[in-house]
Amino acid sequence: MNHDADQAKQAAPILDRLQAGESLTTEEVVRHRGDPAILPALLGSVKDRHPGVRRAALPLLVDLGRPVQKAHGDVPELLAPYLDEPSVVAHLVGALGDEDTGVRNAAALALAAEVPEPALRDHSREVIETIRKYPGTDGAALLLGRIGAEAGRRLILSTPKLRDASPADTRVALGRLGDHGAEGELIKAYQEAKDPEDKARDALRLGHLGTPRAVLALARDMRTPEAYVWRMNSRRSMRVHLIEALHVAFLTEPAFWRPFYKPEDDSYYEGVERWLTANLGVTWSKPRPEFLYEEDAPIMPRQ
Repeated sequence: MNHDADQAKQAAPILDRLQAGESLTTEEVVRHRGDPAILPALLGSVKDRHPGVRRAALPLLVDLGRPVQKAHGDVPELLAPYLDEPSVVAHLVGALGDEDTGVRNAAALALAAEVPEPALRDHSREVIETIRKYPGTDGAALLLGRIGAEAGRRLILSTPKLRDASPADTRVALGRLGDHGAEGELIKAYQEAKDPEDKARDALRLGHLGTPRAVLALARDMRTPEAYVWRMNSRRSMRVHLIEALHVAFLTEPAFWRPFYKPEDDSYYEGVERWLTANLGVTWSKPRPEFLYEEDAPIMPRQ
């Protein structure tokens, strides 16, 4: 049996499940992550499948490209919330040129949200040229901002269709690429937002912006007492959204990863604050507010 046929045979059961609308559990993904033959087999076979299967395969490929967090204490093996496997990053970059719009959109959004900037730099030319061909792709501006290339900034400024696809993403990208006016507008929008949904959205934009001023604006609010009603009669702390935004800015930093178990006391926020003080020099004059994470958040049973 030749190499391509062997890979197709290994990948077929998984791709057939995706085609049937099934998905793999985290445990299955972790197990496959430990099999060095599975990922090359999927990467070698998925390109020949129906667009629907190519779309469905992207989240799985992203998961297979994540580092595995080793089990510790009563926390099982988990997948880290970022992607750094070079072969998967290269596949996603190639998928930016897929004939299917859904595949292109999913690939761009994954690259913009999941891949640390250093892992993107080797692909900057291909990303820019492909987005030039498909400027309406979802997440294209955010991706160009994360790459950090001057050629990407010029492409944004010279391509109305790219800017019009998402004016907000365009401001984030330009701010990340050195436009201090756009940076200031985004920070001001976050600081002046009154509606909790707007505040959370604007915080996430600051995470994507990722400049020193942006992350300091988030860090300095880490003792905000602000909370809002969610799930009809429960409350959620705005600090949850600040930490999610800081995760986007610092993808590989475990202090900002969503905890496996629901936090039950201030030790969770204390850990986040320690990192912010040690790495950003942020301190707070006001006391930490009464503990609140997410009321009625799903609680994983401890073993």
